[in-house]
Amino acid sequence: MGMDVVVWWDGNENAWKVFDDMCPHRLAPLSEGRIDRWGSLQCSYHGWCFDGSGSCQLIPQAPLDRPPLTPAKGLVLLLIQPHSASWHYVVLTEL
Repeated sequence: MGMDVVVWWDGNENAWKVFDDMCPHRLAPLSEGRIDRWGSLQCSYHGWCFDGSGSCQLIPQAPLDRPPLTPAKGLVLLLIQPHSASWHYVVLTEL
């Protein structure tokens, strides 16, 4: 076939899955990764996890907490304070 693939059993869908043997992040071979406890294929390089459809489900280095977004009057307000220990929510009363 001329292409490298990785094949694994997806326990969540009870089906075999086949992907290109290449992580889209840094092109590391996914065949050197592992299947995590949730049945996702995990890249050995940075630990990105992919479900059976190929969607990235987890990036371990990405923070889980995100700055709050406040939709108001057709705008999206975002308050970022880089050195703050917590996020502050914005309330817009008038425009």
